[in-house]
Amino acid sequence: MQQPNIIDILAGIVASLSCKTPVSMVSVHTGDVHETMPEITYIFGDAQYIKDELDKYSKVTSIEKLPLIALFTPVKEKRGLPDIATEAKVSLLIACSSRTEWNNDERKVYSFENILRPIYNAFMDALKNSPQILKNYDGSMPHVYSENYSYGRYGAYTATGEAVSEPIDAIDIRDLQITINQLNCKR
Repeated sequence: MQQPNIIDILAGIVASLSCKTPVSMVSVHTGDVHETMPEITYIFGDAQYIKDELDKYSKVTSIEKLPLIALFTPVKEKRGLPDIATEAKVSLLIACSSRTEWNNDERKVYSFENILRPIYNAFMDALKNSPQILKNYDGSMPHVYSENYSYGRYGAYTATGEAVSEPIDAIDIRDLQITINQLNCKR
């Protein structure tokens, strides 16, 4: 039997949110705000790979790449533990398009309140409701949460100093403990 894979489980959770999570987006052409349920892109890899993929998407205008949830790899899993399939602390990024001319108050409303926080809340609820993922006795899933306002204003960069091709605003999630239930087979 194949071991559950954190990358694939998170892909399924993001897919379950795509086109079902209501957000308010600002039109880049008119500035009007409209309610929508966007497709949410899922991508995994190191920071350089994620940046390169975003740059590729930017060259093809027919592909909507944002908003997205990115899982940073490598994911170091603990395996061979009793009663669980695998356990890992993961880092994720939830990002949306932004504008460099927005000030922090505009970013707070247009990016964080209207798009990023609703996606974050839906993602965390989906994790907590997944039968594949074990939760703490109180249902919590501790992690470090950070709203990054500087990406949209000054740019997001890889460890080597390469900038992402367009401005984004993002929520950084670090040290999110993911514990996957052991698959049970009944014979």
